[in-house]
Amino acid sequence: MPALLRRDYVGNFNGSYWLSNPAAPLSGLPQIAGATGTPQSLRTRLGHTIAAQLQRDPHGVSADALGAAALDSRSMSALLFKKPALDRVCKSEALAAMPTDPSNGELRAACKVLAAWDDTAAADATGATLWDEWWRRLQTIAPAQLYAVQFDPTQPLTTPAGIAADSVKLAATLRDAIAALKHAGLALDAPRSAALYVQRNAERIALFGGCDAGGYFTAACAAHPFDASGYSMNVNPIGDTYLQIVRFAENGVVARTLLASSASDDPASPHYADATRDYAAQRWLTMPFTEEAIERDPALSIQLLSSPGAPTPKQ
Repeated sequence: MPALLRRDYVGNFNGSYWLSNPAAPLSGLPQIAGATGTPQSLRTRLGHTIAAQLQRDPHGVSADALGAAALDSRSMSALLFKKPALDRVCKSEALAAMPTDPSNGELRAACKVLAAWDDTAAADATGATLWDEWWRRLQTIAPAQLYAVQFDPTQPLTTPAGIAADSVKLAATLRDAIAALKHAGLALDAPRSAALYVQRNAERIALFGGCDAGGYFTAACAAHPFDASGYSMNVNPIGDTYLQIVRFAENGVVARTLLASSASDDPASPHYADATRDYAAQRWLTMPFTEEAIERDPALSIQLLSSPGAPTPKQ
């Protein structure tokens, strides 16, 4: 199996072992271990970008910084391709060529929303859903026609790059994305929370993040097409589950955790939605690890179990 030991970082990001660290590519293992020399997912590219940013901190990587990075809701597709795509649509002949087209007003409005968007899928981010629907349709264009720079295995984290697709085709896909939002009853500038959520009894919990295909490091992807329910995570969701940050400090292990799905699937349980609320609020929980910390936990509950005939254990 692949193995790599380093003092800076190693990262998988649900990708191949090939670029566990870009400074020390791995290869030569059987194909079953993973592919090498192939295009990397946008999420993988963003993961390495985040890791490189963390490494630049002269004081080292803190648990706080790592916690913020683990819940990073930026879209790598937007960071890399939004501006060139907008330049080709919003600053080209695509609009001027059809001045009487009634959809041009919507197209200009969409350009304005996307230009102002901060490229994140935070719950209050406006533009993320419009971009995701546009990016989904842009992926139907063959890479040879879509990208200005094709994938280069010698530059796997910076290629493909740029947008080269015909501006009329780009405008057509953006119009389709606009229509999808209208069909779902969403405004072009609707916040992410209006589309991405999970239902817990009568409570609608707004989420953040997006799909791997859009290059979101924080994964929250509905396994069904965008429809009138938006990106509902109620059925077959794909995304973050259990997260942990563990630090080996001088005084012992310090562990922060999040459980996106909560601990119970019973709607009557008090633990049906509590952890999901913490996850939605990006509220890391510090887990008691030592015996002393466990004993100090105000939520501590001890239940002794024994089999029939066995001696009663001491508490």
